Amino acid sequence: MKGGWIKHIVYRIIDSALVHDRNEIKVAVMCFFIAAALWFLNALNNNYVTQIIYPISFQYDSTHFELKPPIPKYLKLNISGQGWKILKHKLKVNSRPINCKILKGQTINSAFLLPIAGKNISEFKVHSVMEDSIKINLIEIPIAKN
Repeated sequence: MKGGWIKHIVYRIIDSALVHDRNEIKVAVMCFFIAAALWFLNALNNNYVTQIIYPISFQYDSTHFELKPPIPKYLKLNISGQGWKILKHKLKVNSRPINCKILKGQTINSAFLLPIAGKNISEFKVHSVMEDSIKINLIEIPIAKN
């Protein structure tokens, strides 16, 4: 009986893998979910490169100038960082906006925003700003003469 012992081993493996009791199914499903959760938590320890949307606020001399809409409230950034910190950002926990000081007639492009974003966001390494340029309408407020 050549090869009969292989067939016997395969049947034994299949038979032992089949669950015969409802409680065994519950335990197997619970073990699967625990293993998946542990795998996910372990994967968050790695570093990742991703795109995020980060809040930005513009600071200017509001006594002499007025900022006309549309004003962007978010920037798309290409960053790298630890999975836990990226998850924390995605869940919107303690996201302080990037503070950008602007002057009248100043061009706001990605080369201008990259060092500002890198300085304001300490938990990530900022690789690039996805917006090429941002149009800001900073208009001087006319001063009434008496």
